[in-house]
Amino acid sequence: METQIKNLAKVIETKKQSFDYLKYTYLAGVSRKVDDNHVKMIMESMLTFGAETTTIIVLETNAFGKKIRIIADGNHRATSGKLLNLPLDIKVVKLNDDTIANVKMFIAFLNNNLKKWTNQIYLEVFAEGGIYEYVKFKQILTETDLSITDLLHIYCGSGSTKNFQLGVLKFKNEKDSDKLLAEVKRMREFIPNYSFTRRSIWKFTKPKFINGDYKKLSNAIIKFSKDSKNEFSADEKTFKQQVQEIWTKTFDVAK
Repeated sequence: METQIKNLAKVIETKKQSFDYLKYTYLAGVSRKVDDNHVKMIMESMLTFGAETTTIIVLETNAFGKKIRIIADGNHRATSGKLLNLPLDIKVVKLNDDTIANVKMFIAFLNNNLKKWTNQIYLEVFAEGGIYEYVKFKQILTETDLSITDLLHIYCGSGSTKNFQLGVLKFKNEKDSDKLLAEVKRMREFIPNYSFTRRSIWKFTKPKFINGDYKKLSNAIIKFSKDSKNEFSADEKTFKQQVQEIWTKTFDVAK
């Protein structure tokens, strides 16, 4: 089977051992902020091995109203090179479909495999860029002890981080998800505080199980917890069975 390469980005210019990288900056709201500790690590590497193999990828774009060049990948390398007064290799690229969305996606793709790019960094970067979904996620996280994965389940229907990390996160049904979030907040104090307990509950919040009646499910879980004869288990398998039984009884599945 032949692999099809889309070639949506192309190299339009290369420069060997140049200081021109000092003319470019990163794109606020897309590129992550410079981490001083990461810069120190790169500087140590450059002092030991030199910088002749270090390449900065610069993106030329007209998507923001005028032609600009921004550092798409290598902002920490550029900062390190500047502090050490070292020339670096530069590769200038351009997108065939030069839109703001594609610029953001391209930069995210370039950095997607870096361990330093945690979900929290993606959240900060895209929230700073004013993208509504990320701004809302950030606000919710400051008000609750939920995780980004929890919010992805609530607002997107799964814990997949692919679109989240590309800056193209879209809510499935925001109003419905807001209702689910409200019920999750209600029941949080009544269930063991483990990630697996929330994973177990996400399964039963899907439309095919309760058809959006989140309050009915949360009321049943809270009622179970308040009954002195009951106690939720801290064992994942047992907890899942307990939630299954509550769901079956509450929604009259047997009937």
